[in-house]
Amino acid sequence: MQELTGYAHDNRSGVLLAAALFQIALPFVFVFLAGLRRIASGHDWSAEALAAGGFASGVALQIVALVGQLAFVAILWRGFTTSEQLTLAYDMNLLGLYALTSGLSLGSVVLTSLAIWQTRALPLWPILLAAVVAAATSPKSSDSSFAWAFLRLAQDPASSPFLRGYCGWLPSV
Repeated sequence: MQELTGYAHDNRSGVLLAAALFQIALPFVFVFLAGLRRIASGHDWSAEALAAGGFASGVALQIVALVGQLAFVAILWRGFTTSEQLTLAYDMNLLGLYALTSGLSLGSVVLTSLAIWQTRALPLWPILLAAVVAAATSPKSSDSSFAWAFLRLAQDPASSPFLRGYCGWLPSV
């Protein structure tokens, strides 16, 4: 509790600046996602459903992240009188930035990657990056730490069943 209160007092302007920059960048992110959807759909629009699903997941991800940080930013902007206010706002921020957006992130990456793979509208290296991200964020042990999963993947790439399947599939493309 003391760490959070100290952080909020010491880094108030930095957190508010980061929130402002996020809001300024949001229209550009939406334009990027719309362009990616158009490219991933292919010339004949054969992967429109996958690309539209990736676009919708990406837009929903940004909106949920924005709404999730609003309470924390408002508390820091106005100032907090009790640590319970700060803790609740911080928990809402974490929930909105991580727990609620994880499925949307996966949907955005996987659906767009499948559309790119199906249409060959872009080189296949973005799909490899998506596979690495998906493999790194899905640990197969009881330890759900992302850092642990990434370190394990770096030590032994064959430890991820998803990456093993992907690497086996890649030469056939």
